[in-house]
Amino acid sequence: MGVEVEIEVGANAVDTVTGGRGKVTAIDADRMASVRHPNGTTWRTPTSNLRPPTVQEELGLKAAEVTFARRYGVWPD
Repeated sequence: MGVEVEIEVGANAVDTVTGGRGKVTAIDADRMASVRHPNGTTWRTPTSNLRPPTVQEELGLKAAEVTFARRYGVWPD
């Protein structure tokens, strides 16, 4: 298939199975990643299911962060 991209903690990523997008907050020893969307929803997925976001997806995540910050007065981590 393709070249596997190493996803790191703190990077934005897209879950290729669910289509969810968010920031990787942790990766455990079993290569399971915790991913958090700017709205606070968190899920776990294998790192092999993650890929870097496209430019459009990255901009969508940034817009969601701004919307969250304006609505709740808190910038997501």
